[in-house]
Amino acid sequence: MGFLYGLASYALPVLAATKSAPTSASKPSAFQQYGLFILIAVMLVVFYLFLIRPQRKRATEHEDMLGSIKKGDEIVTIGGVHGTVRKITADTMEIDVGNNVRITFSKSAVSKKVTEEEEEEEEETVEPEDTSGDGDETEE
Repeated sequence: MGFLYGLASYALPVLAATKSAPTSASKPSAFQQYGLFILIAVMLVVFYLFLIRPQRKRATEHEDMLGSIKKGDEIVTIGGVHGTVRKITADTMEIDVGNNVRITFSKSAVSKKVTEEEEEEEEETVEPEDTSGDGDETEE
């Protein structure tokens, strides 16, 4: 963006100077005539590539994830509530959070679906390592 700002700060005074003092001997260059339009077009393309396109991709991935949730899946809500899906309706889900406590959430409140691979990774990180020194090594 610094490059674009530098380009704009260079192009605007040049465009203003050519309009205020026209000379009949020299013809303005193509950049002087269309530079501002080119700059705006480049900024719009950059804006699309870095902001709009990734947001659309995330939204479609979230919609696909919501469509793939079925009864018995473990999910996490945007509020951080972990639970198991017990009932699904058109726009709500009933989640069992433990001890037969069931909460109804809107489907849009589901943040992610917990997969078996994620559960295995969480279990591996929770297990403490043996640091007592009584391991397989023997001192001689």
